[in-house]
Amino acid sequence: MKKLPEIPKHVRGVLFDYKVVQVERFDDPDMYGDIDCDKGIIRVLKNLEPAIKWQAFLHEFLHACEQEVGLKDLKDKKGDSDVDRLALAMFSLWRRNNWVLPGDGYE
Repeated sequence: MKKLPEIPKHVRGVLFDYKVVQVERFDDPDMYGDIDCDKGIIRVLKNLEPAIKWQAFLHEFLHACEQEVGLKDLKDKKGDSDVDRLALAMFSLWRRNNWVLPGDGYE
C-alpha cells in the first residue's frame, strides 16, 4: 500500500477554516489531538504513526463539523467514541476505495 501523505496544514470546514498544527506533546499523555474552534486551530501529535495521525486529525475535524452545524454532542457516556467511530469510518472509506487523500498530489 502507498505511504500515507502528511495531514494537511490547513482545512476548510463547513463554515470556517482551520489551521492544523502538529505538536510535540499534550499535558495529558492519552491525548492525540484537540481543537480550539474559537481560534480555528486543530492540534495533532507530531510523532504518531501516519494512520493514527489521520485518525486523530479526522476526529478533531469532526468535532469542528459537530459544532459548526449544531449537531448534538457526539460523545457517548465514556467520552469520544462516537466521533472516533465516524473518523475511522471516513478514513476507511477513503483508503478502501483508493480515493485521493489531501496531500496525495492534488491541491
